[in-house]
Amino acid sequence: MSYVKLCVLGIFFLSIRVHAQVIAKVNDQDISDIDFNNSLSLIGPEKDLILEHQDLKSRYLSHLIDEELKVQHAKRHKLQLSDEFKKRLAQAEKKILAQMAEEHWLNKKVNETSTQLFYEQNKEMFHRSRVKVSHILVSNKEDARMIIKFIERGRKGEGFDFMLRKYSIGKRENGGSIGWIKKGELPLSFDRTLFTCKPGKICSDIVETSSGFYIFKVDDVEYSKKQSYSSLKNEVEDYCLREARESFKLELQRASKVVIADVES
Repeated sequence: MSYVKLCVLGIFFLSIRVHAQVIAKVNDQDISDIDFNNSLSLIGPEKDLILEHQDLKSRYLSHLIDEELKVQHAKRHKLQLSDEFKKRLAQAEKKILAQMAEEHWLNKKVNETSTQLFYEQNKEMFHRSRVKVSHILVSNKEDARMIIKFIERGRKGEGFDFMLRKYSIGKRENGGSIGWIKKGELPLSFDRTLFTCKPGKICSDIVETSSGFYIFKVDDVEYSKKQSYSSLKNEVEDYCLREARESFKLELQRASKVVIADVES
């Protein structure tokens, strides 16, 4: 009967070494500190939390040991030779390559210099914590442009409320009010418009969705107590990453030919 021989070395958690150090042994298979760190690097933001707490590091090592036991069991039963394994491996390969492609794009587009520059150019967006918004929804872009033109002209009787009652196919109650919206609650296309538009004014940018074309008016703004780049750095970086992911998707779509078959359900 196989057995598990664990050689957990406390020194692994106290220092960083150049050479691999065995921290556990599962039957004849070593788990080194390099294996531990490589596995940990794949789990994202939780990595730093785990590294800061001894009990979490011990739990993660136990997880790696359990995983190795299962792998050894699978190999004894030759599951790696099965068609199911090959199918899952091919699916995993596609996902890994897609993830690596995105990471390659993000690494080129988002860095300390680019995020700080984006903040300097969009301070108003990040100084706002939430906005109170009203909207008009129409079915085509031409109508949306016409409505904005009339409202911006400022003639009596051609204001937002009149256009809302006459043209909107969306919610008309309470002046088309959506209420308060926090940054990040809606897609990027909404954030770009709502968190840069002047309070009390119609937003000149039209937001296109599958439901139609949105015209917004920012009724009120609440500002964040955080105003410096250093205090908003994480928020700015998250926003830039979202922007970069979306730009990558659009760039790939523009450079490719995609045909979706019209198949009856």
